[in-house]
Amino acid sequence: MAEMKNQNFDVIRFASYRTACKLRFIQKRCQLHLVDLWNLIEAFRENALNAMDAQAPLGVTRVRALLNSLYYQLNKRLPPSQQLDLPHCVSLLLNWLLASYDPEQQGCLRVLSLKVALAILCAGKLLDKLRYLFSLLADSSGRLPVSRFGQLLEDALVLPASVLESPSFHYSESLPTSIFHQSRVTLNEFLSVLTSDGGPECLIWMPLLHRMANVENVLHPVQCDGCNRDSFLGFRYKCQRCYNYQLCQDCFWRGRTSGSHTNQHEMKEYAVYKSASKQLGHSLRKSFRCVPERPSRPLPHFPEEEHPLDLAHIVPPSPAASHNGLPSLVGPPMDSGQDEEHRLIARYAARLAQRPTGSTDTARQRELLAQLEAKNREMMGQIVRLRQQQEREDSMRAGSPALVGELQQLRERKAHLEAHLAQLQDSRRDLMLQLEALMKMLKNHQRSPRSTPGSSPRSTASPPERPPIVAAHLQTPDSLVGLGADVQMAFGRTPEGRQLRDHLLVAADSVTHAMSSLVRELHSGVGSEDEASQPGPDVDGSQHNGCPDVSPQSPCLQELSPSCLQPGTTDDDSYVRTEDEEEAANTDWEETVHRWVNR
Repeated sequence: MAEMKNQNFDVIRFASYRTACKLRFIQKRCQLHLVDLWNLIEAFRENALNAMDAQAPLGVTRVRALLNSLYYQLNKRLPPSQQLDLPHCVSLLLNWLLASYDPEQQGCLRVLSLKVALAILCAGKLLDKLRYLFSLLADSSGRLPVSRFGQLLEDALVLPASVLESPSFHYSESLPTSIFHQSRVTLNEFLSVLTSDGGPECLIWMPLLHRMANVENVLHPVQCDGCNRDSFLGFRYKCQRCYNYQLCQDCFWRGRTSGSHTNQHEMKEYAVYKSASKQLGHSLRKSFRCVPERPSRPLPHFPEEEHPLDLAHIVPPSPAASHNGLPSLVGPPMDSGQDEEHRLIARYAARLAQRPTGSTDTARQRELLAQLEAKNREMMGQIVRLRQQQEREDSMRAGSPALVGELQQLRERKAHLEAHLAQLQDSRRDLMLQLEALMKMLKNHQRSPRSTPGSSPRSTASPPERPPIVAAHLQTPDSLVGLGADVQMAFGRTPEGRQLRDHLLVAADSVTHAMSSLVRELHSGVGSEDEASQPGPDVDGSQHNGCPDVSPQSPCLQELSPSCLQPGTTDDDSYVRTEDEEEAANTDWEETVHRWVNR
């Protein structure tokens, strides 16, 4: 009660809203908004309360066992993260029931009082609750005497009295007859009176409690003119006199206003929010009446008299030996005509009998449902397999960092080897170009005539032309297409290519050896040049002044003399050189030969 007072419900101006708010707080505090009506009926049956007289007293131990069973079954349906504190909920609800229905502290409750209180505060539709309350006190013919309706009304009005609202909703002896004038009431009359807009004022809080539970999560994206909130939950109230003046439920219930609006203005309550387009269509329909309004859903019609079915061979009664470890305090079962559950099942059977049978449609629906369930199971299995495969791959990647590092090193080593291979390929191309130049020089030596003894000896001092290797180096083709045919054949994969390659290598070695011999002879010839020279006045075609008589039988000179002579130099073009010019020419020629050999 102290927690409820802290909610400041007493400042609400309207008694019905004030009572509904207080009962809604108790309902949510005791977690009864999570208990369905049918689960409540099943709990009554499990605890054998369906076989007891409505006016029979029920001890605290039995009530506690009932509440334990009720919350225990509720915890089974809730997810693990939303489990309830079972002892706390049972103790809280039991103390409130005893304080409301046992003011004299006798330690017992009537069965009817317990069923009425729990049925009103549990979750479910208002129509189903009223039908269940009607079945509690209806006779065997399916009619409710007004005297028994008075008992039901008295137990229901205990709920407003428990939240200190008895001055507004209290019970009197003449109240049942003021609601129903006939002595016996059918189910259709009972539902029509209690669910109508102008229903009994003493029970007006009951439908309001259910409406409040349905709209407490409805969002209205409009601004409240009382508290200036951009959006709010619950009911929405719109003034019928002020233009577009809207209030939230807290401001309307507590009388908060702004501007020229007053609490005396007529307000209209809205439980849902409609967009501007829907509001415009509704206004046009009301203005022109071109579209008939949607008729309100009528109440279902039930047969006037119902005969209960004997379902003893179908639904066996609950074992009365023990329940939850407690001995049974229930006597022999009552007549089946007074069993409210049998009557309820009979009414359901009668309603189903009135409906047309659709066995074909039902079979098709069941077949379609089975196919959908099979597909769902298959898809769920695939999802589980993919998830497991992904988890295995993630675990392998995260669990072996050494393998990842080794893989990275191998990739780096591969890149390094590829770069080194590219360098070797470039070097191979350069060597092949040099070899081609050597082959050209070798062919030129073979084609040119050998030097004769009559040739000018001084012509041998001329340096050979620089072979065209520089131009060959500037061209770096990707393959050997640009090389000579002999080189291409030499480095092919045919036997003739291998034989030619061997000949080329032998020729290259011979050229190198010949050049080395030439350099040695040149060094030895320069030292004895001054001693062997003899002066003469004229220069004939067979000798030159200052040069030794080179023997044509020297093999090295015979091979390289054509390459040492400048092209186009003859005996007629020879001239007498000074000693300084001859020494400079010899030095330049030696340096050129050294560079050519090194290359």
